[in-house]
Amino acid sequence: MAICKECQDKFLSPTLQKKWINQNLFVYYFYDYDDIKDLIKTKYKVYGSRIFNILANNSFRAFSEEFAKNLHANTSAKILVLPIDDNIRENYSHSAILARATKTNILEPTYAKLQAQNYVKYAGKSREFRKANKRDFKYTGRQKADVILVDDLVTTGLTMRQAKSELLKHKCKVLFGVTLSC
Repeated sequence: MAICKECQDKFLSPTLQKKWINQNLFVYYFYDYDDIKDLIKTKYKVYGSRIFNILANNSFRAFSEEFAKNLHANTSAKILVLPIDDNIRENYSHSAILARATKTNILEPTYAKLQAQNYVKYAGKSREFRKANKRDFKYTGRQKADVILVDDLVTTGLTMRQAKSELLKHKCKVLFGVTLSC
């Protein structure tokens, strides 16, 4: 284990928060970025997969179980959970690890269906750079699906908005996004 259970309980207890990206899209998140920025940066290291598993299990899993329990009486349809651009570039996909923790009887993680055609690292880049270098997402999944988007963090919200825009072309309904931090 990369972080002992005592430290997880003391320092990594999630607090569910909500942020509007725009009028039509909001994101649930669990940690303030400054509190876990060093852990988020482990996504560029091999051992980061263990860190992301811990973060996912401490936050995404409980959230998803509660969400599915509250929704269960109202639906029998599966909701797709789409990790944003879950291509494996650094030995694993951090967004796929997060999405995997959402699996319930109603929430269905679905992989390699929402991929960026333009791979650009946004870390440390300005909003202007991000706007000028769009991800150019391509969606190859089920049409007319209810969808929850998953990523590790939201800074400007552009990635989530671009992903939602691509899904709308396929008549998908994006319910919200879920991230570790904002």
